[in-house]
Amino acid sequence: MALTGETIRKLGLLKLPELVPIIAEQDSIAQTMSMTFDERMDCIVDQLYQIKNENRIRSLSKSAKLKYPQADLSSMLFLPERELDRAMFINISSCVFVQTCKNIVLFGPTGCGKSFAACVIGKAACRHLYKTKYIRFPDLMSSYKELTDHSARVRFLRRFSRYDVLVIDEWLKDVPDEQDISFMFELVERREDVHPTIFCSQYSPSEWVTRMGASVKSESITDKFIYDSLLIGFNDFNMRNHLARQNPKKWC
Repeated sequence: MALTGETIRKLGLLKLPELVPIIAEQDSIAQTMSMTFDERMDCIVDQLYQIKNENRIRSLSKSAKLKYPQADLSSMLFLPERELDRAMFINISSCVFVQTCKNIVLFGPTGCGKSFAACVIGKAACRHLYKTKYIRFPDLMSSYKELTDHSARVRFLRRFSRYDVLVIDEWLKDVPDEQDISFMFELVERREDVHPTIFCSQYSPSEWVTRMGASVKSESITDKFIYDSLLIGFNDFNMRNHLARQNPKKWC
């Protein structure tokens, strides 16, 4: 099945350049010569699908801008001291939570590994071809407040409303002002029952209203994340200190 230069050019225009090495590889393997046309096509399509799928995963992972891009369930340390449920994280990594729009809250003290765990989940979402975005809450609000044009702010809110999975780290690390709370109220309203959101915070949901200041909007935000969300509390075992002592190649 030798390809002419013109055929190769057309495959490039069709954005199918991957077919060239696939077909060349088949031609170099003797046993493929005894295969039927349908069998060869099945093999070609399978290989092309795998390559396209892997490229899509790489693209989604890059655009997600995860804090820990190397995060993976296999590199997450389930030490006895951490008291984390491995089976639960395996289940989360299947991304059923995306299909059911179930929010996740990871909370615990500084250095316990919340952000890494969130990136593990985010990476799993990318592997399931979900458009994912990681952002620190201070950066989210800083970017929003830099926009002075109303239409630009509307577009910004719309963009973050549409991610299949949104990871917001350092939630409530700083005390939010009224504008922060109003923005989050609108964002949570738009994402509710449509796309799941993952919050990482030093504060448990029971402390959120106090941290934000009692108001209708802060209570609404909190209620939406306490009701039918997966709450995962991390204990005070400090992973940063542990890794500094052990100096392993894996982080959390």
